Amino acid sequence: LDTEQVKVFGVVARKNAQHTKADLDAEATLKPITSDPHDSHFQNLQIDEIPDKVLGDICDPNGLFGSLVVGAAAQQGAGAANPASGGVHQPCPQHLDQAGCLADPGCVWFDNSLSCGDSPCLHHCEEKNCTADTANGCKWTNGTICVREPKTGCEIYNGKPADCEAQKDCQVDKDNSTCIDKKCNRDNEQGCLADPDDCVWNNLNQDCVERPCKETEEGPCVASTDGCVWQTTIPLNSTVSAYARGQPMTPFPTLTCTVSGSCSCSETVKGAAVDIEEGYVKGKDVLACDQCAALGFEAEWHDVPGVLYLKSAGAQKTLTEYAAAIATVTFTTTSDAGSPRTISWNYGHAFLSSATGHYYHYYTKSECQNVDPKATDCHWSQAQAECESADNMILGLRGYLMTITTEEEDRVAKMKLEGQGWMGAADMKDEGKWGWVVGPEGLEGGCTYAADKSVCDLSTQIGLPLGTGNAGSFVAATDAKTGKPMYTNWEAGEPNDYRGSCPGSCATEGEDYAHFRWPSGEWNDFPGDHQQIDGYICEWGGV
Repeated sequence: LDTEQVKVFGVVARKNAQHTKADLDAEATLKPITSDPHDSHFQNLQIDEIPDKVLGDICDPNGLFGSLVVGAAAQQGAGAANPASGGVHQPCPQHLDQAGCLADPGCVWFDNSLSCGDSPCLHHCEEKNCTADTANGCKWTNGTICVREPKTGCEIYNGKPADCEAQKDCQVDKDNSTCIDKKCNRDNEQGCLADPDDCVWNNLNQDCVERPCKETEEGPCVASTDGCVWQTTIPLNSTVSAYARGQPMTPFPTLTCTVSGSCSCSETVKGAAVDIEEGYVKGKDVLACDQCAALGFEAEWHDVPGVLYLKSAGAQKTLTEYAAAIATVTFTTTSDAGSPRTISWNYGHAFLSSATGHYYHYYTKSECQNVDPKATDCHWSQAQAECESADNMILGLRGYLMTITTEEEDRVAKMKLEGQGWMGAADMKDEGKWGWVVGPEGLEGGCTYAADKSVCDLSTQIGLPLGTGNAGSFVAATDAKTGKPMYTNWEAGEPNDYRGSCPGSCATEGEDYAHFRWPSGEWNDFPGDHQQIDGYICEWGGV
């Protein structure tokens, strides 16, 4: 057979002298996979015609035929004793335990009979059939043999949870049916919180564990061993780990107006906001206010940032009336992830960030028509004028185009961005010398403000220095408060003061104003009249 380079030789061994249907069926199965010509490499024999020595030799891994038939299944390293590392395969029934059986690539463990038998992979004689058999985990090795990928470690499971847990870095799944790699196997807090398995850091034990109370139905939640409680409401400004999938719930059902100092619940405001501040799943989470219309309010859900804005359908309403409307707002999710959500509310027509203590709102470019009714695009100066207008104040705070001084604040911007939008940085006075020219940073940078204006005189002032440079050579200025470089998030190669053709004044004026890219949130420079701006972010706080 070696001389003729025969790779597959088929034998049907029958008990009787005459062919039976079973013999013929076996012949029809075997013959097509034998070497060409098929008829020359196939025999249908009565069992007595095969000498006992040949039969024994076939099952002996050290015999002439056995080394090819039995031993070849795992003989990947000459003389190696461990099958998992390329040793010699032994007849599968000799493996009496699951671990030894599954470590042998020629064998498979049968749970119903608790015995070890030949892997179905051994039946594949061609590479394409072998690699296609993913159900049995088959792998083509040495260019000639199809074997099962050996199982080791946590993959080997005898049905006893204690044995699984005793293995290093292993754990059983929730129904005790499978032994799997231990989740949240991290030795430091930073790695733990970044783990995709939704892990939390246990400060007491200094170890990383799975976040508890992730069940999405009441029964499993109450039955869990983590001491979880099923919540029908979401506490104010709290992180929620358990909620009913598809069931609306009211985050703030008992909310009433409570104020202090010179404020009064009879004060009127332009609006209010309810915000999924952390954990928002776009397309699955929704905030709604079905009762708002009856209370005289309009509710507008913004699905990109995850914010529900409320405003009066008529004359401005009081804080008391807004609190009553917010109390009816519902949260619903179709997500199965079970990850926590942080939901917050505030008075005012922008959302209040817990991270920064400032208010923010993304406006589309149509809002620029409040400044110039004929405007079809939104220029930087128009956006700033709209932010700082007296009609746009929130509880005594004057607005301005957003300024970003920390990575956390930049993260807030990226989460709430709904398109390419202006921010409050410019290099109008001296090309390449960028500064924050609005808001408290503008004041800090020496800008002089009029009663109705909060932007620098860009012809004479650069504001709070942000850094210098163009075309990828930007160098951040030093923050006088911390001694560290100012925070920036320029897109690669930006700012570059492009002066070619663009839908704006690039060729004549260059690019002197900063904006957010969409959807990356990175920074870029544009001329102040660029037509591809979708909107802008206003910020309130400090002015």
